[in-house]
Amino acid sequence: GSGAVDPLALAAALCAGAGGGVLVFCPTKSDCLSVARDLRERLCGGGDGGGGGGGGSLAGLGGEGRAMPDLDLEIHKCCPDGIRTPRLEALLRDGFAVHNTSLSEGERQLVETAFGAGLVRVLCATSSLAAGVNLPVRRVLFWSLKKGVSSMTATDFRQMAGRAGRTGMCDAGDAFVLTGGGAQGGVQPSVDAAVQLLAEPIPPVTSRLLSRSAAAPA
Repeated sequence: GSGAVDPLALAAALCAGAGGGVLVFCPTKSDCLSVARDLRERLCGGGDGGGGGGGGSLAGLGGEGRAMPDLDLEIHKCCPDGIRTPRLEALLRDGFAVHNTSLSEGERQLVETAFGAGLVRVLCATSSLAAGVNLPVRRVLFWSLKKGVSSMTATDFRQMAGRAGRTGMCDAGDAFVLTGGGAQGGVQPSVDAAVQLLAEPIPPVTSRLLSRSAAAPA
């Protein structure tokens, strides 16, 4: 209705007030880019013209405002032939990035290194980041409760939300689900759907090793 909260405005506010790295889970690769660009526009202003100065943008998001040569050095180390993913470098220079399977190996290494070092403060990623990559995340935002076109399970959600506040990497962490729809194609779930997923129990874990061992011939 007319009183609905714009998910993008809410996401921008949650990013600005995080006081640390923010991971925004998006359902698709194209969503990663569009959400990253829109958040950058809300928080930093400007378009894709080559960065808004880096340090000032990072400081506005609670970062350290590190000198840009640090990022230039990482780009040279990880991507000696240059960054080929469209708009990625412009996003990086304002403290934003995307992470999905479309990136080259060097670009993924660059994004992960920059995020871990605090050069990137807001990272928009697909669920491919939920497993196998350990990064210091203060806050996790769920742009949707979809993985591609499929709905998340309770196990998916808790694994992804668990990226926030990892022991030894962050003092605290929190996770938010953006609800309501009405913006960005209305991909956000209803409040009821979000609450239902949060309350859903995780299926018990059954060891396959034990069952295979019992079935093996003596």
